Amino acid sequence: KSGKYNLVWIPMWDHIRGWGLKNWSKISKQVRVVAFSHNVSELAKKNGLSTLRVKYYPPSNYKDRTDWKEGNVLFYWNRIGMIGKEDLEKLCSVLNVGTLFFQKQLDPGLLKRLDYQLPERLADTRVITLTKYMPRVLYEKALIQANIYLAPRRSEGVGLSFIEALSRGCFVM
Repeated sequence: KSGKYNLVWIPMWDHIRGWGLKNWSKISKQVRVVAFSHNVSELAKKNGLSTLRVKYYPPSNYKDRTDWKEGNVLFYWNRIGMIGKEDLEKLCSVLNVGTLFFQKQLDPGLLKRLDYQLPERLADTRVITLTKYMPRVLYEKALIQANIYLAPRRSEGVGLSFIEALSRGCFVM
């Protein structure tokens, strides 16, 4: 219950997609919803919540813009083991990826068998394996070198990692 305060909520589709009307009806009508997802926006409106639908457009003068002049660099975050070694090698070949940053960090609670190592090379692609739970500054240092970003999940709203990649001008898959 929000009391006398106006609350702003930015729900992600992957967190609320299974909610029924009972859950939505418990939300105070004082809550204001900011929705990056069309589906979230529609659910919030249907349940009588004040809703702002937004789209992300990267700024044209962002200081850490992605560089496309040095070839294709892929940042792949193995969050759920959705893409195996063989498929990743094919993807790098098709996209002509010279360097692959491999973020080896499964989402919590996933089976250990979905975690895997990559060799230093996948055919013509150099692989740089990043450590799990690395400091933010090291994550950003790797991300700024990439121009293609891939972090698949079975369902995903517009997560922060995607927004960060988009803001730098990455092609997000």
